Amino acid sequence: MLQILIQKAIEFFLISFHHRGKNDSEDNLLIVEVKIKWGPRTIDHDLKKLSAFTGKSEVGQLVSYRFGLFLMFDESGEVIYEKQFKRPKK
Repeated sequence: MLQILIQKAIEFFLISFHHRGKNDSEDNLLIVEVKIKWGPRTIDHDLKKLSAFTGKSEVGQLVSYRFGLFLMFDESGEVIYEKQFKRPKK
């Protein structure tokens, strides 16, 4: 049971780079989501979330970032999937 809890705790990281301000894409530079693949599961929801954070989705977000990055690692630490997001210019 403890091993499962540890795996759940480390399989997901969300990192954001910003400076305090108006909470728009000029203040919020980068959001990074990092996951470790432990078994069969899809990442569709994760990619939609980053797409929304960077303004490429109909889903409304309270926070907007200029760039997004999704990384998935396997259990050995190798990157097995990467996708970059960029907010469209207004």
